[in-house]
Amino acid sequence: MLGIRKIKRKIRSVNNIKKITRAMEMVSASKLKKVQEKLNAIRPFSAKLQSIMDNILATLPPELITHKLLRSSVSSDVTVKNAAGRKIALVAIASGKGLCGGYNANLLRAVSRFMNENKGAAFKITAIGKKGMDYFQKINQDVFKSYNQIPPNIDSHMSREIIAPFMRDFEKGAIDEVWVVYTEYVNAMVYRPKVKRLVPASPSESEAGPFLPESSGNKTPKEEKPQAGMGYLFEPEPKEMLDILVPRYIEMTFYRLMLDALSSEHSARMIAMRNATDNANEVMDELTLIFNKARQSSITKELLDIVSGAEAMK
Repeated sequence: MLGIRKIKRKIRSVNNIKKITRAMEMVSASKLKKVQEKLNAIRPFSAKLQSIMDNILATLPPELITHKLLRSSVSSDVTVKNAAGRKIALVAIASGKGLCGGYNANLLRAVSRFMNENKGAAFKITAIGKKGMDYFQKINQDVFKSYNQIPPNIDSHMSREIIAPFMRDFEKGAIDEVWVVYTEYVNAMVYRPKVKRLVPASPSESEAGPFLPESSGNKTPKEEKPQAGMGYLFEPEPKEMLDILVPRYIEMTFYRLMLDALSSEHSARMIAMRNATDNANEVMDELTLIFNKARQSSITKELLDIVSGAEAMK
């Protein structure tokens, strides 16, 4: 059995760790609340914008849908058996720090699965988050551009600066597709890695996830489906309207995905730190029990020594 002094030292160490994990949980909860406010504010706008895009594309004749960001030279499927020659821009949104449970492991597993399903393609990778950068270095995959983390004060202007170069490259023909691997935020307990094709824009067919089974009762709000035959009177002309609407739709979608990822990261870290705090409490309870037994044993031994000494003096 450990000595009383060592047990006390262990209890103090575990208690200090518990204070740190508890503080980190509270910090993550505070950050999550702030990001949630942004996400809840942008989701209705994003859903309505997607609904409008779906309805316009379902209404317009194919010859009027000429915007470059809507035209694809390859299949819209995630898995293409012969991917040779395809130029894919892949944006992986991971976390900048650890201590968030299986958040990064699940996301990077989705990245690996997507890359394996598209073997032969030329990847142009942007890694957002240090954990994503470390993963690509580990598999010897070149990274075109990297960011240490999602800025805590992320806004639509920052997200536009990240996605705008990909839109220009697609219009020039330098890349064929832009895919984003991110973690969709459902609620504080549910988040799942997903893959979404961002460019060319095809709102009703661009989702390629989830990679994890959905939990019953934790589904995201259903978005409006396109209504074929819905009449639109265009002013200005459809081409001019799409020139404004399509880039805006892509930028807003990417901004929402980044908010989803950031919310999921804070939620994962909050849960991981809560579990660590609970485990620390259990360890402290066990150590306290061991300490009490050791102290009782020490007292009993001292009493026996006193009694034995008294008997010997008689």
